[in-house]
Formats: sequence, structure tokens, C-alpha cells
Amino acid sequence: MKPYYLTDSIKPAVKSGTSFIAIILICVAVFSFLSEEIAASSAKNALSPETLQNDWYESTLTPESIFADMSYLNDPPAGKHGFLEIKGDRFIFEDGTETRFWGIALSAASCFPSKQEAPLIAKRLAALGFNMVRLHHMDASWNSLSLIDYKNHNDSRHFNYESWDRLDYFISLLKQEGIYIYIDLFVSREFKDGDGIINAAALPYQGKGATIIDPHLIVLQKDFAAAIWNHINPYTGLRYKNEPAIALTLITNENDLTSHYFLTPDHTPEHPALSRLFTSYLDSYAAENNLNKKKTRQVWKTPEGKKAANKIMIDYFTDMHQFLRDLGVRIPVTGTNWASQLYDLPALASTDFIDQHIYVKGDSADADFRTSPFKAATTLQSQSFARVKGMPFVVSEWNMDYPKEYRAEYPLTFAAIAAYQGWNATILYDYSHDTWVQSFLHHPNDVVIDPARITLLPAAALLFRSAVKPAGESRTLKVSEEELYTAHYKPEDMLAYRTGLWQHRLSLSWNNKDDGISPLTNLMPFQAADVKSADGQLFWDWQDGYRLIDTPTAQAAVGTGSGNIRKTNDISFRIDNEFFAGAVISPGSNAAPINKADKLFIFITSKADNHHSLSDVELTDSIKYSGSARIMSEIITGSILIRNSNKEVKYRTILPSGKTGKSGSLSRSGEYWVLPLNRDDRAFMYEVSSN
Repeated sequence: MKPYYLTDSIKPAVKSGTSFIAIILICVAVFSFLSEEIAASSAKNALSPETLQNDWYESTLTPESIFADMSYLNDPPAGKHGFLEIKGDRFIFEDGTETRFWGIALSAASCFPSKQEAPLIAKRLAALGFNMVRLHHMDASWNSLSLIDYKNHNDSRHFNYESWDRLDYFISLLKQEGIYIYIDLFVSREFKDGDGIINAAALPYQGKGATIIDPHLIVLQKDFAAAIWNHINPYTGLRYKNEPAIALTLITNENDLTSHYFLTPDHTPEHPALSRLFTSYLDSYAAENNLNKKKTRQVWKTPEGKKAANKIMIDYFTDMHQFLRDLGVRIPVTGTNWASQLYDLPALASTDFIDQHIYVKGDSADADFRTSPFKAATTLQSQSFARVKGMPFVVSEWNMDYPKEYRAEYPLTFAAIAAYQGWNATILYDYSHDTWVQSFLHHPNDVVIDPARITLLPAAALLFRSAVKPAGESRTLKVSEEELYTAHYKPEDMLAYRTGLWQHRLSLSWNNKDDGISPLTNLMPFQAADVKSADGQLFWDWQDGYRLIDTPTAQAAVGTGSGNIRKTNDISFRIDNEFFAGAVISPGSNAAPINKADKLFIFITSKADNHHSLSDVELTDSIKYSGSARIMSEIITGSILIRNSNKEVKYRTILPSGKTGKSGSLSRSGEYWVLPLNRDDRAFMYEVSSN
């Protein structure tokens, strides 16, 4: 495809000059900080040689590991039911088929795997149970591959043909696996002077804020979007805008004027014209609505300023949305994906669906499963406020990142809550940022070979996509439109989300026609130490520190072990480890309930960490440390009791390669079959079957 260029009809609104070095230094500093945090965690948690030998083993997970096959959940090829549409708060395809998406993000260079890697990655993602991939940071300049050719041009308007060919091929393979695509149009594009911007390097980081208000930057975005959607994929023969396997798209990532305010003179000293332009928009809004000009300029502090910022964003989203529709883009479009306060929501609600990010906050040793909802809100509870009544709700980023010690608690919990709440799509951030060849945990969000997270994703896929049913009762949390801008409480103060998320399907409304309760309403007794959903699917005991998920085809436990019994309808987990996360599922297109199934998959994990050797330590006959980092997994011991009516039951441990480790027959104890978890199993997956 030929390079694309802009006309000179719109002149840049920004004029001034310094270099991009400051931004590069920021990126380097952030990456260095993350690397140092990981290294510091490894050093802090470094285990003695004796502990390594007795309680931990070296993970053999690789990017090629396919240990469970959940691809039967998909309905290939993607797009067979037509383009995705919206009906009320649901996603449906053209032929009337309703759908939900369990997704994962690929970031930066990982969007462009080689043609040798791409088939395996597509198959592995399908096997893990994903039916959506979000393509994120495709426009990044800071990684080895990008859709934009930054190396050979002093602009951001030339494409990297090798990257685009790789992307086209990869999308064609994902389509064959029944995996849909979510495309981000603007994330981290680096604008340059050659784009017609004087001193582009001094723009706010990633153009935040500026890309919403500056006419020239908006034209640049439109031109890029036109090139994306009119591009023909040679491996499918379809333009992107005519490809029904591409299901969702985003105008701009984590970019707004209400929570990310980069347009003050302090943030843009080299571009005073940006501040003047933004101020002129605020003043125009004040004049049109007979508001105090001084108060309207205080964007984060006053109702007038918050309303003005929303109006500017709504105008931008509406313009971009119409531009995409004029191009022929038919799929649902969202503006951006970040809501931290009530006043962020009006602009987000101006497009087709709400998109939100939900990351677990806190220190490395924090554990959400021990957090009383009366004392504090977990991030999952507090950030759920962004689900707006009557609109589809997508969480395009969620994770509990490394080096958080208890991060294995999140995949099963998040999947169950998202399904129970009836959310339309969830996308784990992320699979990987760059290389597939990894031997240690080098980025906090990458799950590609993390034993604490990726080992649970097949079970989490089943929980979200079929096992956990949406809550039977819906509750609308009501605020007035004025309260969006004047309420002084924060999302973590909204007690209804903290006490109701496990009991009711919650959504927020500021529509005068809707009835509802205050977000400050308490939905459980103050003396409670636990909560159970009315249908029995979910249970959380924060006093003893554990959670249960209980459905006919998938049952799970997360939290403290220490020999305690954690019991669902058909499963008793008796785990010796201080902490564990485990699930038993009945796989297959026509899966029988666990108590009658002929085959079960069991996933069990605990803590995992990078460790550097203190000296050369012989862990086994074939594994030695010699100063290099390795991923270590905590050995799981205890037993899992399974109520199942089969007369004879066998088991095998499944290695990360998918091959059998140990095997044997289970003994019976009353109505339960007993699966012992032995120290020498060194496994995170078991298969139990009647033949």
C-alpha cells in the first residue's frame, strides 16, 4: 500500500520548539522502574536453596505450551453470523445470534508475530478459550515493530509494510479460529514535525488531550483511520471495514479531558497555542450556557468545568464516530476507555458502548479476598460503577499484575463476577508485549508464561462464557445528572458496589425516567462476614479469606488453604498451601454436570515468582542455577475430593506440553473420589476420566 499524506488545508494550531528527548526519557524511566521493581521483588523474595528444593519447582511453561483445549467454545470462522450490532445493552450479530467476548490483548510488537509464530499463537489463544483479541499499541514507536514506519521518515504517515503483512496474515488465522478482533485506532502514535506540526516532540505525552481539540491532529487521526478501514487484507480479500471478524473499535485509548488533563500551560509550556485553544473552547461553552468563565476554566474542580470538558469530548467523539460511519465502518464504536469518577461518564456514554479498565491496586502482599467490603473497596468493586444502564459494557483491560503475590486470585474471580454481572466483553491485558521467547517474568502484565495466571485461563473462559449465569435480579443505582458533576464521593465510597456486586446485576443511571437506589446504599447486613448470591453461584467469606464459584459444570475455590476444607456442591478442596486458586470443570460442547461427567479438567496453582540463584544450586538432576533468572512455582500439596457417579475413575497429570506426567486410579471415600496432590506431581493441571 502506498504511503498516505494529508492535504495542507488545515494548518497546525501549535507552534514552538524542543525535542522529543524528554518523552523518550520518560518512557525509558518507566520501563526501567518496572524492571527495577521486578528485580527488587525477586531479590526481596529470594528463597533459600533449601526452600527452593522443598517447596518450589522450576516452571516449564513456554509460549508453545498448549495444556488444555477449550477451542470448542468458539464458533469458527469469526464473522460467520455477520457484523456485530447492538440491541439495547446486548451485543448481537446480524443474524440475531447473541454473543459475549472473552478476550485478551496483544500489545505493540506482539500484534505482528512472524508467519512461523502466528499459527501457533492463534491456536494457543483459541485453546485457552479466547474468542476476541484486542490489537493494542499497534502505532507505538517504542518497540521493535509498529504499523507505522518511524525509522525511515520524519512523520507518522508512512506504514511499515512488513508489519502490515504480518498483521493481515495473523488476523486471517485468528478468524479461522473463531477469534474476533478489537482494533484501537489511536494509542501511542508519535507525532513528528513532518506531520505538519512544529515542535511535535513537545506535545503532551502520546498527544493526550491535544488530539481531542486540535483540528490538525484530528485530521491526522481521520486520515490514519481511513487508511486502516480501507485497507484490503490480501489473505481474506476484504477491506477491514467489510470484515465481520473485526467486531469492535476504539477511537482513542485512555485519552480524555476530564481525568487526564494535559493542556494547562504547566503541561504544555512549549505549546502555548494548545492552552489558548483549549481555553477558547471552555470560554465558548461558558458563553453559550451563561456560566461563570473563571469557574468553567477549572476543569477538574467545578461542575462548570467538568460539564465543559465533557461537551468538548462529546463533540470530538461524535465527529469521529460520524467520520467512521461515513467511511462505511458498521461495527460498534467507543470513544475512550477510562472512567475514574462519575463526571467521566457522560462523554463515554455518547458513543455505542461503555469501555472501562479495571486493574487491581495495592501493594505486592495485598489480597482482595481478605478485604472486607465494609472497610475498603476492591478495584473490581469500585470501578464497576462505569457500567451504564441500557448500554453494553466492555472491560478492555483487567489484570492483577506481577509481582503481586496473590495474583492467582484474580482470573477466576474476575471471570465469575463479569459473567454474573452480564458484562458483554472482558479483555485481559495482556498476553505479551514483545518477544515470545521468554524464560522469566519481565513485564508486570504479560501472562504468556506466568504459572500464577495463564494456568487458570481455560477454567476462567468456561466460567465467563457458559458456566456462570447472569444474576437474576437487577438493581439500578440512580444519580441525578447534576450529581454526576457535583457529587463529592468517589467510586470507592459507593457502598452499593462494594456490598451488591455478588448479589445483584448492577448498573448506573442518571436518566430522570429511571427509578433506582442511591449508590451509597448498603445491600447487606453490617455485621456480615460473608456474602452468597441468591442462586448460590458465588460465595465470599472475607473473614476466613476465601471465595467459591459453584455451577453444575464449573466449580472453583480461591483464597486461604492451610488444610481447611473449601467445599462446593461436588468438590472439596483441602489444600495445604497458605494460598491457592483451583477449579474443576466439565469440558466439551455438551458437557455433563461435574457429578456425572466422564471427563474433568482440574486446574490448581498458587504463587509464582522470578528467582535468581544465590549460588549454583542443584534443584534436580538436570536443572541448575548459575546466576540467571527463572520462573519458580510453589508446589501444591493436599487433596481434591470429587463427587462423581462413575464406577471407576482414573487420573493423569498434564504437563505444560499437553503430555501425560503421572497417571493412576483414584480411590473412593464415600461418595467422593480422592485426587491426592503429591509433592512430586509438580503439576498445575490434572485430567480425571472414567476410561
